[in-house]
Parts: sequence; C-alpha cells; structure tokens
Amino acid sequence: MERIFGYKRYDTKEEFSKAYDDLIQKALLPLREQGLSGAVYTQVSDIEEEVNGILTYDRKVVKLNLPETSEESRSKEESSESQPSE
Repeated sequence: MERIFGYKRYDTKEEFSKAYDDLIQKALLPLREQGLSGAVYTQVSDIEEEVNGILTYDRKVVKLNLPETSEESRSKEESSESQPSE
C-alpha cells in the first residue's frame, strides 16, 4: 500500500484552487488588521510521501489554477480594502 501524507487531498484543480482561495480569504486576509503583511506557502512541490504541493513531485503538472486564483484573491482583497472598517 502506497503511503502518502497531506492535510487534505483534492481530486481536481478546481477543488484545490477553491481550498487555496478559501485559506487566503478566511485565514489570512482577516489577519491583516492585526498586522500580517505576508505569508509563505512552504511546499511548492510534492515530495516523496507528501502531496500538499502546488506542483507534482516531477514538477510536470501545476495542481492549482494560479492565474485565476491570484486574480480572485487580488480582487477580493481590493474589495475588502475599500470597505469602511467599523
């Protein structure tokens, strides 16, 4: 039996992209009000027993819709910045 580790496994680019976007929207953007100025996704590619990377182990497949995800995140971030704070 092949052993792999990951926080969660996604079957499609769309599922992974949505989870990535949700992470940014729900976990990271709210922390900006507390001074967060950056974040790092630490596993760019899968490794032998872990599958949390944006790229596959052989780096031949991008597992995330990066341009769409980046654009969505930017537009949501700009929208949240234009909202008056309470």
